[in-house]
Amino acid sequence: MEEIDNNLFNDKTYSDIILDLKILSKLKKDEKLLIYNNKLMIDTSYLKSISRIFNRNSRDNTISYLENLDIKLNKEIENSVLTLNGSMSNTNYLKEDPSKILINLNLDLNLCLVGLNNLIHTYTYDEVVKSRLEILINNIGLKTRKISELLVVKIST
Repeated sequence: MEEIDNNLFNDKTYSDIILDLKILSKLKKDEKLLIYNNKLMIDTSYLKSISRIFNRNSRDNTISYLENLDIKLNKEIENSVLTLNGSMSNTNYLKEDPSKILINLNLDLNLCLVGLNNLIHTYTYDEVVKSRLEILINNIGLKTRKISELLVVKIST
């Protein structure tokens, strides 16, 4: 699993997070994910099992990638909340306002839940993978609730 840098995430990482969430939201039942050049993709190959073995794309690698994405999400949300609360300054003039980042991130998180639930359907008989996906779904659900609560409080004050 890729090691997480404790430094602030740059815009490229934020874009990568959004891209991963959008890909997850497009995942249909019985489709699988793969990691290619450290990017999340939907496996559209004809001989999935053979290509997955050849490219060393295991379920475990994919789930580890998604768990790593969850860690990156925590950091991105934390940074946006700190900027929103004034604890950090938004020094990048071209970067989106933190509240808009959180609104867009919340939307993408909600949409990716559909894809993750479809992935659970794909791995119905693998209890370990299914359980790890359920934990991810719970984590993302918590994030969406917390972002919604924060934005409601910020808007009303």
